[in-house]
Amino acid sequence: MDTAATYIKGKGLPSLQYVSTESTVSRSTLNGWWHTDRIKFETVVNGCLYRLDRQHTLALSVNGIALDIDAESIKRAFKWHQTI
Repeated sequence: MDTAATYIKGKGLPSLQYVSTESTVSRSTLNGWWHTDRIKFETVVNGCLYRLDRQHTLALSVNGIALDIDAESIKRAFKWHQTI
C-alpha cells in the first residue's frame, strides 16, 4: 500500500478525511505519521475502525445483565419475529 489513503480504504474506512474528522487529527499529520510513525498512524486508524464498529451495536440491560447486541443479531431476530 503506497499511501495513507490507500491503507485506510483497504481497512474498510471511507477516506483519509473521514479518519481526520473522526480522530480530530489533521490530514497532513496523518500523512506525516504514515511516513514517520506507522504505529501511531495505525493506532488512530484502528480507533476509527473500533468506533465505526461500535455504531452498529446496541447496549442492552435486562434484569441487571448487560448485553452488547450486534446489528446482524438484531436483523436475524427481526426476521424470525416476522415469521411467527
